[in-house]
Amino acid sequence: IYHRMGDSDKALEYYNKSLEVKLRLNNKKGIAHTYNNIAKVHNSKGKHELANEFYKKSLLIKEEINDKEGIASAHNNIGRTYLRINNIERAKYHIDLGLELSRNLNNLDLLTSSYSTSARLYRIMNNFEKAYRYQVKLNILEDSLREIQNKRAVIEAEAKYNFERREQD
Repeated sequence: IYHRMGDSDKALEYYNKSLEVKLRLNNKKGIAHTYNNIAKVHNSKGKHELANEFYKKSLLIKEEINDKEGIASAHNNIGRTYLRINNIERAKYHIDLGLELSRNLNNLDLLTSSYSTSARLYRIMNNFEKAYRYQVKLNILEDSLREIQNKRAVIEAEAKYNFERREQD
């Protein structure tokens, strides 16, 4: 909450308190999640190297507990952070790995993130053909996700209407 409100120092204070508890409880998934949150705060403060240290700590735990979606997400986060400091070679390695894992998992949210990051990577590399291809894939996927959300909303509205109509009968 503090991070979203722009109070990075307070966010780090509470994330560190949370980390202490999760370490005591040996809550590995929670530890990995907290490391990820700490990394986000450091990224927002422009401390990208430090952010990647925490993303990598998170990645190691996610690998240890075999959290495949978490592993894909961590590679995407690490890749984006390397892009911020213009380390294209390392960024590409992690972005490509995150994309491959996202495809294998067929996780649409992860794929959205991966396509977006890949398009950005290739724009920076001046490979506009590949950047365009990933942007098109991203646009198609986002359109499909919106369509799914719209269908769900219609189904929910119909169900609510039918329920209320039965209640009145």
